[in-house]
Amino acid sequence: MKNYISIISILLLFLSPNIYSQNFNKVLKKPNQGDVFCYNNETKEWTKIDSELYKIKKEGKLESLQYKLKNLNYDVDITNCIDKKTIEAFEAE
Repeated sequence: MKNYISIISILLLFLSPNIYSQNFNKVLKKPNQGDVFCYNNETKEWTKIDSELYKIKKEGKLESLQYKLKNLNYDVDITNCIDKKTIEAFEAE
């Protein structure tokens, strides 16, 4: 039984970086320094986002930004997550 667990563990160690690298290769061949990407679970693709938007999320101010965009009549859901609607509204504003 211990042999099966160790074999499975070794396989997972070798396969998981390969799976991640295959997904990340869909981003860009040569991204520029400072580019920020997030993985979209709905489309299963990496999306380039504005670095300022990422900074707002990291500082914990994304929800208040979404409220402000909503008050400016943008179709934004208050989710505290960077989604397509938030990216579009942020870029338009």
